[in-house]
Amino acid sequence: MKRKALRYFSGRDKEEREVAVSDEELFNIVINGVSLTSIFISPKNLNEFIYGFLASEGLANPNDIVKVTITNESITVETKNKEDFKLLTELRSSGCSGIMQLEPEPINSKSKFSSDVILNSLKHFNDSSKEWKSTGGTHSASLVSADGKLLKSFEDIGRHNALDKVIGWALLNNQKIDDRFVLFTGRLSLGVVNKIARIGIPLVVSKAAPLSKAIESAQKLNLTLVGFARYPSFTVYTNPWRIE
Repeated sequence: MKRKALRYFSGRDKEEREVAVSDEELFNIVINGVSLTSIFISPKNLNEFIYGFLASEGLANPNDIVKVTITNESITVETKNKEDFKLLTELRSSGCSGIMQLEPEPINSKSKFSSDVILNSLKHFNDSSKEWKSTGGTHSASLVSADGKLLKSFEDIGRHNALDKVIGWALLNNQKIDDRFVLFTGRLSLGVVNKIARIGIPLVVSKAAPLSKAIESAQKLNLTLVGFARYPSFTVYTNPWRIE
């Protein structure tokens, strides 16, 4: 969207401009009649988001979902599993990482990735971040093949949301994931690591830094964690055997 703003130069000169601003909307997520959480999100690709969100939080896989209804204020989901989601709202409000307290299972993938492919893939940061270029207000997450091909990319005001959207797209399109990696602009937190590990993607490459708990968890979960990926270098924090 466009907004009017004053641009100052050298602290004194100024001019009125029309600038691009990233949009954010509040959506309430309702599962089987239970209001699970409310989230600020870029209001596009919401179908991909909800499938990715439910899978990456360990709540429901695509095959478990019966119906998704999206309105201007809510995303309502009906699942085959009729467990009591009221307990999950209590876990969410307790301040834990994500919704589920159970740690994901270790990633089974034995895939390896070329360091040249990782470096060459960094150009996708610029190619796929069109909204960020105009607004500076988004994060992006991309799914990349082992040979460096950009498969799909999403932007969102929230880094977790962008990740959920690309995960949801992969699931809805039956993408093979054990030889894919995520290219990411956000900080690598424990929540991000757990989301990726639950899906089984073996490698995440981010422009930003990882946090301590994320590194500890990624090592145990057999996830290769790459941070500060800025051509011509990157830093591997866990499971370096996967980088050739």
